[in-house]
Amino acid sequence: MSVFDLHGRPYVSAKAADLDPAVVTEVLARHGCNVTDAAQDLGVPASDLRRLLWTNPKLQDEVFEVVEARIDKAEKNIHEALNSDDSRRRDAASFFTLRNSARARKRGWITSSSSTVDLNVTTNNLSQTITYRWRNENDPDPNPDETERLRQERWGDKPLIEVKPLTEK
Repeated sequence: MSVFDLHGRPYVSAKAADLDPAVVTEVLARHGCNVTDAAQDLGVPASDLRRLLWTNPKLQDEVFEVVEARIDKAEKNIHEALNSDDSRRRDAASFFTLRNSARARKRGWITSSSSTVDLNVTTNNLSQTITYRWRNENDPDPNPDETERLRQERWGDKPLIEVKPLTEK
């Protein structure tokens, strides 16, 4: 059976389609938005629950709100830890904040991290994230001979990045 119907929309089984959205939201919240665990609790395959989420924007919004509430709670905990009487909690929260804050990065706190680019691609209602990582000039190459061998094997003498002008159709 195809995962898409005749109109290109994800196929949702009758059992998953009949689930009460409020119950789905509650079960997903209880499982920390883990679709596999929630689906098991609801008695449907995880793939069906994912397709139900893809096809139901209202349900997506409710689940998004659950995730946002978790982030709010985590931020509140970090804020409380920053002001804690326990110096270990303060230190841990401080280091976490400095490692993960764009403002801290601008102040020079994160100098050894490698650069990354995340690319989110959505086609036919299927989403995929591709992450590109590269070292900066201060990061040592752990095995330069192997790096060069792999580059030659894959690319030969071609440059690693080719820039070509876009052509009009």
